[in-house]
Formats: sequence, structure tokens, C-alpha cells
Amino acid sequence: MHPRATASATSAHRRHGMAGIARIFGLLAVLAPALSSGDRAVLLGVLAVGLVWVATQAAEHRRMRGVFTIELVSAGLVGLVCATTCQLAPASGSGILGVLAIPPATAAILLGARAGLLALATCTGAFVTTASLTDAMTLPLASTTFTWMLTGLGFGLIGAALHSTLLGTDQISAHRSAQSLIHQLASVSDRLGSPLEPEVLGTDLLNRLSASLGAADLPARGLALQAPNDGALVWVAGASAATSTHLAVQAAGTGRPAVAGHSFALPLTSEGRVVAVVSGHLSPTVDRIALDERLQRLASGLEDDAVVLETALLFTRFRNSATVAERRRLAREIHDGVAQDLASVGYLLDAINGHPDPVEQSQLLDQLRGFLSAVLVDLRRALVELRTDTGPGQSLGAALEDMARNVETLTGITFHVRVDETGARLRPEVESELLRIGQEAITNAVRHSQARSIWITCRVEAPYAEVTVSDDGCGLGTPRADSHGLQIMRERAGLIGADLTLTSRPGGGVVLKVRAPGASVTNDLDSGTESHPGRVSA
Repeated sequence: MHPRATASATSAHRRHGMAGIARIFGLLAVLAPALSSGDRAVLLGVLAVGLVWVATQAAEHRRMRGVFTIELVSAGLVGLVCATTCQLAPASGSGILGVLAIPPATAAILLGARAGLLALATCTGAFVTTASLTDAMTLPLASTTFTWMLTGLGFGLIGAALHSTLLGTDQISAHRSAQSLIHQLASVSDRLGSPLEPEVLGTDLLNRLSASLGAADLPARGLALQAPNDGALVWVAGASAATSTHLAVQAAGTGRPAVAGHSFALPLTSEGRVVAVVSGHLSPTVDRIALDERLQRLASGLEDDAVVLETALLFTRFRNSATVAERRRLAREIHDGVAQDLASVGYLLDAINGHPDPVEQSQLLDQLRGFLSAVLVDLRRALVELRTDTGPGQSLGAALEDMARNVETLTGITFHVRVDETGARLRPEVESELLRIGQEAITNAVRHSQARSIWITCRVEAPYAEVTVSDDGCGLGTPRADSHGLQIMRERAGLIGADLTLTSRPGGGVVLKVRAPGASVTNDLDSGTESHPGRVSA
């Protein structure tokens, strides 16, 4: 279970337990006066309240959702029982009124201050209404009711404080659990001493399972290992097709071995979850008596292997998800840049082939050389852009300055860079995203703006930062349907809570500004004006 989900469930159980303790003490507090009065109606009233609270406790234990409604219904029933008791026992019935202070306390413990106030209103409202309708309300009873209502308000405030304390404690517990898991993930390869590659681990598992099957007089061939992924089974290791698909799906769904003829599918489980399915073909000479139980015993002996395999599968999924966004970005960059340039080269080759005149061919060849040079520049620039993190000891401003120097060398565009970094560094993830946004802005300016100069300003006063990229190009145009640069930059800004704006530059061109963390940027950063210092040396 996810650490935060675990902590949430733990917090709910703790609050439920404290609410139960409050109800028990409430019953004990009114039980002594009821016993001393010897009035049967009062004793029955205390018993009725006890039954209401037992039912409430049971209902809340079985249903973590709908607790708010359960609390209000319980509070109303308690008020109704108290009013009825006071009507049946006018002289001693007020001794039960102490229970009116408990519903606001339990509701506040479970759900917070608002629920406590509503429970108090429901409980006292039901009591006063019923007592008034039955003519049980007297001046002394009203005074006692008011006293217990104020007591209930105080208990509700205490319950709300306990609710906040328990919730905050479990949130810290969730963060600590997540922190521990991240530390384990960071060092998992070193500690395990084996590669977290599902195919390697799966092949090793199949080899050992094949030996175990042979030792158990269950010789098998064509073993394959598949793992559930998004509702389907995907190949992990072994033979490409060992048995019919429906057997493997059946075993994955039921968590038990599936056998049809000489084919079988054996699920591998970890804490009740099906991690993978081994399928294959048994020898025709295998004794089929109690075959399912024999296969199940073999699967039970592979639980440790299932844990290791699941770790590898989860690690691979995590690693793949971390790189898929960058792969998509690179694919779009190649499509928008190099691929289109290469298509133009193909058109020129067709034109050269269709013009036998040497003079025209010479002109077209010169044009072709220019296109190839441009493609080479784009490829070199793409290699520079593959660097998406600041280096050890290198700040955000230094990384942007290095990139500007490299791109200037490749393109001949003049870059003006101003860096103002004081004090501590930004968090690594903030630096990375701001660097990538700056890279994307520079790429767009170089590729689409026809700019002669680009200005970059980087101001950092941790935890605040501002990066501005402006150019003297052709300005904002109509975005192409297949261009995703601005969307990517906005998504990156959203990941770190930054604000990103894109405006026209006076005199022509575009100004892109990203500020982290958003509107919290200090006035010093906001008041800075764009300056154009000296040219970056090549």
C-alpha cells in the first residue's frame, strides 16, 4: 500500500479508537447517577444510549466513508433518548444529560471542528425540540441543558485539537515512509548485488523452476514468464509462446494454477498479488493426480523470487516513466528540425537529377551543401541540448551561460547574458526545470525568430529565481499545430509552481519570463529591468 494511504488508514483507526474511548467514559459518567437514583426509566435511558453508541461504533468501523452522516444520526438519537428519559422521569431524568456533551467530542475527533459543531447542534436541537413537544422542558431542566451544551462545546474544541494532532502526526509518518522508500530506491542496485533487469532475473527463475519441476517428476519444456501490465500479460523471459493465452490469463485472474491437457500456467504471487505467470508444457508421461496441488506447492517455494522479480518490474516501470517525456520531446525536436531539413535535401537531389545543365547543377549543389551544413549545426545543437542538468558545483546561471556560448559558436547569433546569483543554490529539481525551460526558449528563438541577438537574464535569490530570454526577431506568430514547445515549457513551470509569461518585445521580438515560485518572487526580482551587457565570448 502507498505510504500516504497507509498513514491515512492508520490515522482513521486511531481517531475511531479515541471516539470509542470518549463514548465509554461518557457512559460511565452517567451510569453512577443512574444507579444511585434507582429509577428504571433512567437506567433504560442509559442502556438505550449505550446501544446507540455500540451501533455507531460498529457502523463507523465497517464504513470509513459516510461517517459524517452516521455521527449526525447518532447525535440526534442521543438527544431523542435524553428527552424521552426526562419525560418519563421528571425528578431524576436530568442525570442522563451528561451524554449530550459526547457527540460533539466524538464528531470533532473523527472529522474536525465543523462536524463537532453540527453534532452539538443536532444533539441539543433534537433534545430541546422533543422535550418541548412533550412538555418535559422546565426551567431547571433548561438550565442544566445549557450547562451541558457549553460542556459539549468545550469537549468539541478538545476533540478538534486531537483531530488535527493525529492527522498531522500521520502526515509526517507518511512523509517519513516515503523518504525511507526513496533512500532505498537510490541505493537499491548497490545493496541487492544483482541487476534489476526483469529479463535476467526471469531467465534465472525459469532455469531454477525447470530444475524443480524435474525433481518433482514434472518435467516441462517451453517455459515462458509473463507479467501483468495495464490489464494484459507481457512477455518477460523464456519462450515466446509456451501455451495458450487463456490459460495464463486464467491463472493471473484466479491466482491458482491452470491446467489444460499437457499445458499449464503457474502464477507467482507476492503478498497476495499475482506478480507473474509461468506457462509451459508438461511431459505426456506426467501423472495428473493432484497436479494442481503439486504445482501450487512449487509456486509457494518461489515467493522470494516473486518479490525480487516484482522489485525489478517496478524499478523498470519507474525508470521508463521517468524517461518517456524526454523521449517524446526529442522525437518532436527531430521531427520539427532535422527530419524536415533532410526532406529538403531529398527535394534538392531530385531537382539536381532533373537538371542536366552543369551550371544549374552547380548552383543546386551549392544549395545542397548549405542545407547539409545547416543539418550538421542542428545536430550539434541538439547534442548540446541533451545536457538537461547543472553539473556538480555549477549553478543555473553558469549552465545557461555555457549553453549560450555553445549555441553562439554554432549559429553565429550574438548572445548577451547577465547572471545575478546570491546566497544558496536552488533545489536541484527547480534548477533542472528552469534550465530546460531556458533551453527550450533559446531553441525556439534560434529556430523560428530569425533573431540576430538573444538576451538571457538569470537572477537567483533562493528560493526565488527568474529567468528571462528575449530576442530581436520577427515576434510572436501563429503557432503551428505540430509545435509543442510552449506547452512543454508551461508544463515544466507547473511542476515547480512557477509562473511563465510570453510577451512581445518593444522594437520587435519576444520576451519569455519564468519566475519561481510564481507570485511569491520578491520585489527585488520583479523590479529588475532588462539589460544588455557585453557579448559572450566564443
